[in-house]
Amino acid sequence: MTLPNGVAPFQIVEVRFKNGRKAFFNNQENLTLSIGDIVATEASPGHDVGVVTLTGELVRVQMKKKKVAVDSEEVKKDLQKSFSKGY
Repeated sequence: MTLPNGVAPFQIVEVRFKNGRKAFFNNQENLTLSIGDIVATEASPGHDVGVVTLTGELVRVQMKKKKVAVDSEEVKKDLQKSFSKGY
Protein backbone atom coordinates (compact mmCIF):
# COMPACT_ATOMS: atom_id res chain seq x y z
CA MET A 1 0.00 0.00 0.00
CA THR A 2 1.43 3.36 -0.96
CA LEU A 3 1.07 6.32 1.38
CA PRO A 4 0.45 9.94 0.44
CA ASN A 5 3.52 12.16 0.18
CA GLY A 6 4.84 13.28 3.56
CA VAL A 7 3.15 10.48 5.52
CA ALA A 8 5.57 8.27 7.45
CA PRO A 9 4.94 4.51 7.47
CA PHE A 10 3.47 3.01 10.65
CA GLN A 11 6.42 1.79 12.77
CA ILE A 12 4.75 -0.98 14.77
CA VAL A 13 4.77 -4.61 13.64
CA GLU A 14 2.84 -7.65 14.81
CA VAL A 15 4.93 -10.72 15.72
CA ARG A 16 3.69 -14.31 16.19
CA PHE A 17 5.55 -16.70 18.47
CA LYS A 18 5.80 -20.50 18.50
CA ASN A 19 2.90 -20.98 20.91
CA GLY A 20 0.57 -18.88 18.70
CA ARG A 21 0.82 -15.83 20.93
CA LYS A 22 1.00 -12.50 19.10
CA ALA A 23 2.37 -9.18 20.29
CA PHE A 24 3.04 -5.71 18.89
CA PHE A 25 6.56 -4.27 18.73
CA ASN A 26 7.77 -0.76 17.99
CA ASN A 27 10.29 -0.80 15.12
CA GLN A 28 12.44 1.96 16.67
CA GLU A 29 15.48 1.07 14.54
CA ASN A 30 13.45 1.49 11.31
CA LEU A 31 14.41 -2.02 10.21
CA THR A 32 13.18 -3.10 6.79
CA LEU A 33 10.73 -5.80 7.83
CA SER A 34 8.37 -7.88 5.73
CA ILE A 35 5.76 -10.45 6.60
CA GLY A 36 7.58 -13.73 7.25
CA ASP A 37 10.81 -12.18 8.54
CA ILE A 38 12.20 -13.79 11.68
CA VAL A 39 12.90 -11.41 14.55
CA ALA A 40 14.35 -11.66 18.04
CA THR A 41 12.54 -9.92 20.86
CA GLU A 42 13.34 -9.29 24.49
CA ALA A 43 11.58 -11.69 26.86
CA SER A 44 11.68 -12.41 30.55
CA PRO A 45 14.18 -13.99 30.92
CA GLY A 46 16.33 -13.73 27.79
CA HIS A 47 15.08 -13.47 24.22
CA ASP A 48 12.27 -14.95 22.17
CA VAL A 49 12.14 -15.58 18.42
CA GLY A 50 9.05 -14.88 16.35
CA VAL A 51 7.79 -14.24 12.83
CA VAL A 52 6.49 -10.89 11.55
CA THR A 53 2.80 -11.39 10.69
CA LEU A 54 1.72 -7.82 9.90
CA THR A 55 3.44 -4.57 8.95
CA GLY A 56 2.42 -1.05 7.99
CA GLU A 57 -1.14 0.26 8.07
CA LEU A 58 -2.56 -3.23 8.57
CA VAL A 59 -1.02 -3.21 12.06
CA ARG A 60 -2.80 0.06 12.83
CA VAL A 61 -6.12 -1.56 11.83
CA GLN A 62 -5.39 -4.68 13.93
CA MET A 63 -4.44 -2.58 16.96
CA LYS A 64 -7.66 -0.60 16.67
CA LYS A 65 -9.64 -3.86 16.40
CA LYS A 66 -7.93 -5.22 19.55
CA LYS A 67 -8.22 -1.83 21.33
CA VAL A 68 -4.45 -1.46 21.82
CA ALA A 69 -3.21 2.14 21.93
CA VAL A 70 0.05 3.10 20.18
CA ASP A 71 1.50 4.33 23.48
CA SER A 72 0.25 1.31 25.44
CA GLU A 73 2.53 -0.87 27.56
CA GLU A 74 1.35 -3.75 25.35
CA VAL A 75 3.54 -2.34 22.55
CA LYS A 76 7.01 -3.70 23.32
CA LYS A 77 10.21 -1.80 22.53
CA ASP A 78 13.00 -4.31 21.83
CA LEU A 79 12.99 -5.79 18.31
CA GLN A 80 15.92 -7.11 16.25
CA LYS A 81 15.91 -8.71 12.83
CA SER A 82 17.39 -12.20 12.96
CA PHE A 83 17.05 -13.77 9.54
CA SER A 84 15.23 -13.08 6.32
CA LYS A 85 12.59 -15.48 5.13
CA GLY A 86 13.98 -18.26 3.01
CA TYR A 87 16.86 -19.10 5.36
